[in-house]
Amino acid sequence: MKETAEIIWVQNPDSSAFNDGGYKVKLPNGKIAGVGDQVLIKFDNGNFKGTIKQTAGFGSGPASGIVSVIFPNKTKGRKISIDSILDKV
Repeated sequence: MKETAEIIWVQNPDSSAFNDGGYKVKLPNGKIAGVGDQVLIKFDNGNFKGTIKQTAGFGSGPASGIVSVIFPNKTKGRKISIDSILDKV
């Protein structure tokens, strides 16, 4: 089993178009989370639930392991490392 998360391209089901899909986060436990999915995120002061807002568009290289997550009662997303995501809720 993999120890780190990664961002992957997932093709939409029942689609034959070349670019019909989106980027999603593949978690170490095998679950795949995309935009709109609730995830559990680990911080120094505890674990919190948030909703993935954006999975791509932060650049290449080290920035490719970053997603934007929005938390309850907040209006702006917060950039976090995909390795901080513990599980899909």
